[in-house]
Amino acid sequence: MKKETKNSMQNKFLPEFETFGDLVDYLENEMNIYENLLLDITNLDVDWLAQPSVAFKWNQLFNVAQFLLRQLETELKEQIAEKYLYLKQKAVEEKEKTTEALLNNRVLTDPDIINLQTDLFDGQYVTDILSSAKKAIDDRRRTLEGLTELFVTHYFVSERDNQALKELGGEKEEQQQNQALNKNEKLKTLLKSRRK
Repeated sequence: MKKETKNSMQNKFLPEFETFGDLVDYLENEMNIYENLLLDITNLDVDWLAQPSVAFKWNQLFNVAQFLLRQLETELKEQIAEKYLYLKQKAVEEKEKTTEALLNNRVLTDPDIINLQTDLFDGQYVTDILSSAKKAIDDRRRTLEGLTELFVTHYFVSERDNQALKELGGEKEEQQQNQALNKNEKLKTLLKSRRK
């Protein structure tokens, strides 16, 4: 007695997922969190350009998992209520003496309910994994920020290249100081000439 509902959260970026089985198949065949977490310090610009789409996709997968989990929870509650009412009505019709505990026990040991509970536990596991993947992708962004900062400060430059950069920087700095002094000399001579 499965309810067919469409996931309104799904979009053109992902296929339709009716069950957690569909989602798990997609994750196993199409997605690889480890590849998405890799960074290349020589291509930080490429990694930065890819970051929004990677983060969006993993966030969407997490949202789909949450949606499917809520569907399973709702379905389980409905099944439990239906089984309980059915067993209670059956007991009344057969004039069988039952207690609430006996009815609850029969409901919870029903194979359909047990299967739904198992699906719910599996779904929670997949959702937890996707939550971890989402956090890892967020950590990837922070790592990219740190690597970019290190790159800007020439952390990844070899010692030889670093020395050349320092010399070049030193020459530029010396040129700027000389230009400033020359301007001051010109200013001094201009002031002297006006005073006369």
